[in-house]
Amino acid sequence: MVSICSSLAPRLRLLGGVIRFPKDQFGNRIPLSRKSALRLKDFRAISFSRIAKRSCGNRISNEGCNAWCGKEVSLNYRAEIDGLRAVAVAPVILAHAGATWLPAGFLGVDVFFVISGFLITGIIARETQRGDFSFAAFYERRVRRILPALYLVMFASALAAFFLLYPNELRTFAESVVATALFGSNIYFNGKISYFTPNVETYPLIHTWSLGVEEQYYVLAPVILAFALRFGRSVALGVVAFVSLASLAAAQYMSGVDPQANFYLLPYRAWELGLGGILALASTHFGAYPKKIRQGAALLGLLLLVASYVALNQDLNMPNLWALAPTGGAALVIAFARADTLVGRALSSRPFMFIGAISYSAYLWHQPLFAFARVKADGAPPFVVMAALTLLTLALAWASWRFVERPFRDRSFHSRRWVFAGALACGVALIVTGRITVLQNGFPSRSPEFAAIADWQDRHISSAAARCQSDMWNVAINDDSCVFPAGGAPTIALLGDSHADVLAESLGEAVAPFSQGVKELAHGGCPPVRGLVFTDAKRRVCPAFMASALRYLDDHDELGTVVVFARWPVPFESDFVDNGEGGAAGVPGQGLALVEKAPRFADPNARYEALGKLFRDQINAHLQSGRRVVLVYSAPETGWNVPRRVIHNQFEKNIFGAPPLSISHDVYVQRTRNVHAQLDRIGDHPNLVRVKPEEIFCNRALAGRCVVESDGAPLYFDDNHLNKIGNALLADRIVEAMKSKGWI
Repeated sequence: MVSICSSLAPRLRLLGGVIRFPKDQFGNRIPLSRKSALRLKDFRAISFSRIAKRSCGNRISNEGCNAWCGKEVSLNYRAEIDGLRAVAVAPVILAHAGATWLPAGFLGVDVFFVISGFLITGIIARETQRGDFSFAAFYERRVRRILPALYLVMFASALAAFFLLYPNELRTFAESVVATALFGSNIYFNGKISYFTPNVETYPLIHTWSLGVEEQYYVLAPVILAFALRFGRSVALGVVAFVSLASLAAAQYMSGVDPQANFYLLPYRAWELGLGGILALASTHFGAYPKKIRQGAALLGLLLLVASYVALNQDLNMPNLWALAPTGGAALVIAFARADTLVGRALSSRPFMFIGAISYSAYLWHQPLFAFARVKADGAPPFVVMAALTLLTLALAWASWRFVERPFRDRSFHSRRWVFAGALACGVALIVTGRITVLQNGFPSRSPEFAAIADWQDRHISSAAARCQSDMWNVAINDDSCVFPAGGAPTIALLGDSHADVLAESLGEAVAPFSQGVKELAHGGCPPVRGLVFTDAKRRVCPAFMASALRYLDDHDELGTVVVFARWPVPFESDFVDNGEGGAAGVPGQGLALVEKAPRFADPNARYEALGKLFRDQINAHLQSGRRVVLVYSAPETGWNVPRRVIHNQFEKNIFGAPPLSISHDVYVQRTRNVHAQLDRIGDHPNLVRVKPEEIFCNRALAGRCVVESDGAPLYFDDNHLNKIGNALLADRIVEAMKSKGWI
């Protein structure tokens, strides 16, 4: 069709039409085909509109004519790429809204990286080869494209955050504002998030990590490409391919070493942008393939994309080789889905193009809306709320695209100097405001309620919790792990997961009067049992940690008593908790354990039995070594952010009910019945004592209920970890049990 339009150009000028010879993305004229040229008599027999419609297929595209009713359309525009943006952004929004049928909807961001790499590399290559590439012009386009809508969403989010977020949350939000304004939010979130980080889906700007990756890419890519292109496009292609392969190899390695850094940081994402760059530098070859091959390749690419969203999941620690499925699918679509293919026509349809056009604004708006809704609901909002917010996302996206993105992209809309100055002023305003908010600790004086929760958080969260436990980001085991009280001689080992970690300080205080000390051997997310394996990333180091901790115990006979405590239901049931009263936390399926070197059990009862045997064998191994064992059963899990709920209830005249707030004991029993049944099968032994937290928190203040507060004070610091008040009660019960045995 390009050849048809090209051959018609001299004749169409007679009718006043504006037709230019088509060029490829590097500015080279596409050669005409004699075979496809129309003779003058054919031209005279067909009207201008019919020629245009025949060439363009009722739409204007790169493969069709460049003129329709005398209007010129840029040959660089690819309608199907806008459609591909829709295929990328929709799964991201739906997954973040809670669509469990899209476990890998987040991979839409990987698709965006491929698209960005393709477009940016194409722009730089084309302009460099024409000899008119300018760093100033390049960054002006990036500023016009990215910052106006981003700053609008950031200012709107800051206003909402001031009224909705508690002091600690507002302080964290302000930190993220500063990081985003400095183009480093991916670096910030990589350092900020740890095992004890509350649900990150309540972070309004968590999604800007991907913008940080792209913005850092924009700093490096023009310099590298502009230099490489001096030696020809083939050299530039080789450089991009080499960097991309190195990045992919690094990502594959880091996915097993530090999955979080692998997810957030540019060196391990560069290959996805590079894949798009390879397409841009080699794109002149793809149109030469026969139509049947292009049809099949484009369809395969789209199927790979859809299958990736449904079949993959976050536990695969992408980006790594698994991420070649969605990114490779996107690459096939970009390369082969042109206007003459089924996929190209589908992606060029109005619905896909509309969503694609507003995709950037939709991506920006969705996370703040969802995050604030979760904060306001103190948990997962109802389906109808998330559905309404998804529609609101599209409405706001259209408005910001129409009234912010489009005007600013028009270079006649203010000068380059004005755009740079305005962007700098907005960025500085955000940074200064963010820093002031951080220095003011989130302005707790905004309301008495905020002041109360800030005061509570400062006084009742264990200062040693995040410092002393080992996790995938902070390894602190064996000789480096904490002793309580500090400087004492440890005689008791506390073995477990993060529940044991937050207990350690309180237990140390409780045993100190008896000249005892506690050595903490805890790893977030790791049950204190040898032989378990996990599929999710943060628990894959558990087998190595537990082997090391048990070796430490074997080498230190002075640790004559071992207290074993963990969030026992997680390996049996996952860390997802639903209290049946509107409170839900965790991720379905995350944290489930299997038996080492054993197949997956189709029968859950068989899995329970296999896991239970490991649990029982581990406790018996401690007893057989001559140690005294305190086996602490599961503490109730609440499903709510307890501090926020308790304090809010106090200031809103018992909106959640008369204190003390509580959860159903029946729900607790149902949640723990499988694992407790296995622990109950451990035979009685003179050196074994059992401590059951439900005897402290359940069926005492309220029949059939487990309290989450006492005398107006929360007993937890999140939805499942006891705070210093709750742990002091548990530590006292442990000491009573040991005293009853004469151990202290």
